[in-house]
Amino acid sequence: MSRLVLAVAVPVLVWTVARTAPVRDPSWVSARSHRILVKVDAVDIGGRASDECPAEISIDFDRTLSSVGIAETADLSTLQVMRYDPATGLPIRYPNNLYGETPYDIGLRWYDAAIPEPFPDRDRSVKSPWIERSHWGGYYEVIGEWKHGRLAWSHTQEGNQPSHYAVYFNTLPKGGRPHRAGTSRLDRRWLQPHGPHRKAIHRPLYPGLPDGRF
Repeated sequence: MSRLVLAVAVPVLVWTVARTAPVRDPSWVSARSHRILVKVDAVDIGGRASDECPAEISIDFDRTLSSVGIAETADLSTLQVMRYDPATGLPIRYPNNLYGETPYDIGLRWYDAAIPEPFPDRDRSVKSPWIERSHWGGYYEVIGEWKHGRLAWSHTQEGNQPSHYAVYFNTLPKGGRPHRAGTSRLDRRWLQPHGPHRKAIHRPLYPGLPDGRF
């Protein structure tokens, strides 16, 4: 099992994410072989005891793995995100993930950098002019390269305290290639019908976010 820790601050939708090591390492509760530890700094949430919103980080998996001597490609169909208590190292239950493998899995989505954004498309026929659609690569379940991109998940802040997460994943076997677009694990509040085919897209129910999506 490998433990990867990065120390880079990046902007997200509302919060600033700083990927650093907490005081106590979390218990390894996933069956995955690798993990990255993430710390999300606290922001002012007024008088609320807790709040929830999408958070997002940029990850170059190839560079991160090679920095610790691992030559394999990350298998992003195995992504898991779990929040944990930095005082005890124990995972925190998350009740809203419809597809969670464990009681701790948080809804997530991977945006692969190899998938064009906006995505080129045509209406009705091949003779129609090319147009661009926002996030339509996910609509068509494009796989991507699984090298680098953005990971988003449902972030929870308690009071004025920072939040700590472990991002778990396996690697592909030698010679393995990305094999499916199953890199989303969304909770039931984030699925709404959209378009003529009523296909599910991922739209948060939190008003006032800059782009209103997950």
